[in-house]
Amino acid sequence: MSPSRRRWFKGVAALLSVVFGMGILELCLRMAGVGYPTTFFVKTRHEGEDYWMENPGFLYRFMPKAQARSPRPVMVPVAKKDHTIRIFVLGESAAMGDPEPAFGMPEILRVLLESRYPQTRFEVVNTALTAINSHLIHHIAAECVQKEADFLVLYMGNNEVTGPMGPGTVFGDTRSDSWMLQLGLQLKKYHLGQAMDALREKLSRNLGGESPKGWGGIAMFEGRHVPMDDPRLIRVHASFEHHLETILNSAQKQGVPIVMSSLACNLKDSAPFASSSLNHLEESRRQSWQDAYDQGIALLEASLAADALGAFQTAESIDANHADLQFSLGTSLLALGETAEAQPYFKHARDLDFLRFRPSDELNDIIKRSFDENQSQGVYFFDLEKSMEAMSEGGLPGDVFFWDHVHFKFQGNYLLARGFAEQIAAGLDESGRLSSLNASEADWLGAETCASKLGLTRWGQYQMVEAMLNRLNQFPFSRQSNRPVLNTKMLKELEFLKLDVTPEVLKSMMDIYARAIEGAPHNWMVLDQYARFLKDSGEPMQAVDHWKKILEIVPHHVMARFELGRLLSRDPEKVAEAETYLREAIDLRPYIPEIHMELGLCLGRQNKAEEALSAFSRAVEIQPNAIQAHINWASALRLLGRNQEAIERLEQALTISTNSVAAHLKMARFQTPGKNWEKVIFHLQEVLRLDPDHKEATDALSKVQTLLLQESN
Repeated sequence: MSPSRRRWFKGVAALLSVVFGMGILELCLRMAGVGYPTTFFVKTRHEGEDYWMENPGFLYRFMPKAQARSPRPVMVPVAKKDHTIRIFVLGESAAMGDPEPAFGMPEILRVLLESRYPQTRFEVVNTALTAINSHLIHHIAAECVQKEADFLVLYMGNNEVTGPMGPGTVFGDTRSDSWMLQLGLQLKKYHLGQAMDALREKLSRNLGGESPKGWGGIAMFEGRHVPMDDPRLIRVHASFEHHLETILNSAQKQGVPIVMSSLACNLKDSAPFASSSLNHLEESRRQSWQDAYDQGIALLEASLAADALGAFQTAESIDANHADLQFSLGTSLLALGETAEAQPYFKHARDLDFLRFRPSDELNDIIKRSFDENQSQGVYFFDLEKSMEAMSEGGLPGDVFFWDHVHFKFQGNYLLARGFAEQIAAGLDESGRLSSLNASEADWLGAETCASKLGLTRWGQYQMVEAMLNRLNQFPFSRQSNRPVLNTKMLKELEFLKLDVTPEVLKSMMDIYARAIEGAPHNWMVLDQYARFLKDSGEPMQAVDHWKKILEIVPHHVMARFELGRLLSRDPEKVAEAETYLREAIDLRPYIPEIHMELGLCLGRQNKAEEALSAFSRAVEIQPNAIQAHINWASALRLLGRNQEAIERLEQALTISTNSVAAHLKMARFQTPGKNWEKVIFHLQEVLRLDPDHKEATDALSKVQTLLLQESN
């Protein structure tokens, strides 16, 4: 060989050696169980049959594990049965059915179709997932079309700015075109890349780097401002269009029809989350703007809408690019009956919002354009935005359809499901399959009938309102200018829904659940709702029976195990069984702090203080601001006689929230008897400041003051 050829040969040999070595290492890591699968679906076997189930670690590749949400539990037979139509729902939390997927669009869609075609089974597989966007959804779609899909249902676009790789994200790199990010994502497809990433995270922590915080909802996005003229939004729209085209292409290659919809949002009753500052104005003009705006707010609260409008217009003449000002102008016009004039102000307020959790007109334009270009190729379209505007006063969708900015109430979920159902029926008709399905000649089911078939009771509605009221009083919802008005409305709704616990009321609720379960015995979500109802109604053992039934249907169900562990651990005779369920739940989903915290309580009840300590420590590691985990950790330390460490842990809890009654009460209890009376008194007084009727604190404070008086005498 010539010297040049010899060098070339050696280079190729070296490269092949490296590739071969990496291949061997990859194989060893897989055999050792190091790493995780990266597909959305993984295969499992249940009662002698193969199923596709969700991969709880699907998001690990795209975001920190502590922040990654897991998909909804699904069990899809690998071999589709006869007389079955399989539909995959793709999207984010709004498509999933948040806050309660049991009554979300996918479930309503199934009920509508099964009532329309009673001799056909409809498998509606909910693959929608909180906090994702099109960067991830196109990966899920590529798998769905390979699973004998008959339709894909697509409702996506709410998280393009704030989801992974968006300019307002909290999930790592904000540039989808970053070559390092893309290289990292490709490497993490392999177990070797995952091991390298885990090693990098460990080294970062050992060198003092901050561990990723656990999932904290949209409160995590504080300060992630993206103004409407941000040039990065051009890239957002281009990425969305590219990913939508990718989904359409993958479906068309497999001959799978797609049904998609425009995006709707709450214009009338969801004030902006963050407005621009006025720092660019001179001080005198800034003060004039603020005075006019404050005057307008006061006049609007006094129901003097005409005067308020004048004040807001004065502020607008100084600076119009303030999201809350535009919202207030729209609210004033609406109060005056000028609905047509109000709509542009509400839309402009949405566009000016610095926290971009609502979809823009540009995204809807892309969706409609994609439909126009592909409607002859098995793509169907429902215009939800237009339908909601037609059904709303002044074309302004509000809290009739929405809980918050984008998440649907039952009426909104029904409207979307009904639109999708009609388009699926049209697709079945065009394919020639409609005649073989023996469609019912009756009209589509109404919203109330669908609600009953899904087991939605007054109790269930109360749970959703209460959960949303708690969520909407946290950042950033708590800073919305119309939050006090909305809170008043929701509190009135809670009062209306509150049930008198009588035998008649309980039987009525139970009858609704019984009929829903009889109509869909394999719908684990109805069983879950019924179990929660039974637990709240003082029937814990019946609740246990129903959660165990869920595990017969979905054997990998994590939250059923969590609920079983939580209930059974209260029974001294069943606490060991509870520990088993909780440890199984942690094996399935190791990054849920609440499960670790419940395991710690369960271990504490068995006097396993050291193990309890470890469980509470793990809960805090996953979610550092989990104040109850800190408090429980302190209690475990106290049981081990490590009193000073317990007090230090409570001090840590009080740095998270100075308004924790439980932390102040334990701080008072944990002080050494006869010493630190001033600290005891301080913390007892704090308890009474927060809860003036707290009997234990009242009695304890009285005793301490009596003792001090006796000592002084």
